[in-house]
Amino acid sequence: MTLEVRAITAAQHATFISTRPWVPIQQTPGWGRGHVTGRYESIGWFDKDFLVGAGLARYRGLPRLPMRSVASFHSGPDIDWTGLGLRALRPKDWLDPLVEHLRSRGAFTARVGPMTSAHVWPGFHPTAVSQGTELAIRASQPPTHQADQAHERLRQAGWRVMRTARKRFLAEVPLPNRQARPPDPPGGGTPTPRPAGRRGRGTPTPRPAGRRGRGLTIRPGDVSDLDKVASAIGAAHPHEDAHSPERMHDMWRGLAGDDHDRVRLLVAESMGDICYGSMFAIVGAKAWDLSENLTEPTSNAAAVLALRTRMLAESTAAGATAFVVPSGPVPEGALMPRIAWGWPSVRLTELLPSFQYPVRATWHSTLTPIVNRMVR
Repeated sequence: MTLEVRAITAAQHATFISTRPWVPIQQTPGWGRGHVTGRYESIGWFDKDFLVGAGLARYRGLPRLPMRSVASFHSGPDIDWTGLGLRALRPKDWLDPLVEHLRSRGAFTARVGPMTSAHVWPGFHPTAVSQGTELAIRASQPPTHQADQAHERLRQAGWRVMRTARKRFLAEVPLPNRQARPPDPPGGGTPTPRPAGRRGRGTPTPRPAGRRGRGLTIRPGDVSDLDKVASAIGAAHPHEDAHSPERMHDMWRGLAGDDHDRVRLLVAESMGDICYGSMFAIVGAKAWDLSENLTEPTSNAAAVLALRTRMLAESTAAGATAFVVPSGPVPEGALMPRIAWGWPSVRLTELLPSFQYPVRATWHSTLTPIVNRMVR
């Protein structure tokens, strides 16, 4: 079987992933419109005229050489990484046509990030980062069979682990959703988490605000609220890099372009004034918190607790089986990432590392060490 890789429209891409609930938000056309600066495109793998795989590629140009770029797929692309889906296809059948397409776009290095689980820590609490070493030794599960398969297939195709890349994690609050559980990815990617907790009741949600929340109301917001919400978050976190109003507008426009009901804004008001807000999006089987990974202890504020309780409730009602919360890079000397404060225990998944391939071998040997320092 011979596959052809070519650019596809955003509409084709959105239609394809609409039946694949495991595809992460970073591999949607809306993510490109709302989050990616510079060039990007939707790419499809075709078996004759049938679309069998897709991904969102980002092209990051070098200074003074904008058309010579590093092509990267954040948490993707969505192809059969393990060979369990389309068994007649070898790894090179998927990846060689991709390399040729990226070469035609001026890329000299390609990077991919398979959404395949390597290790899983159920019940990981956000404050456990300081005990990362101990936790990893006592509670980590062995590497999954799917991870071993995907790693070996990439190696056989000539792709190599990026030694300078940071570890990749996914932190999810499992939701007690009683609706039908969506299928897992055929290639053995990150499985949809099943509800956890005592007696099948699911993960507990943050406690309501209580007396501290008197006079506090939570309401649905729209694009007209974004400027005030961004200002309120910035005032609550003066020493952290919160989203600017322009950034929040870009996220809203990008994700709403795929499906207006996908992206949602909740606004917290105290005595009629906006005091905080949260934006999240529902993509496939999961809901995604679009906040920055803010670490200040204001996560215990009444407005923050009330918003998180409401986000989890709305995501459950919408049929999501997990709520993905922000996580930062792994702190120096630790094995675990820094997860946003104030959430209940999460299911923490370490994903396969990023892999790269020298699209232009003559450039790669001399420029890759320089590029790895310039383009992260």
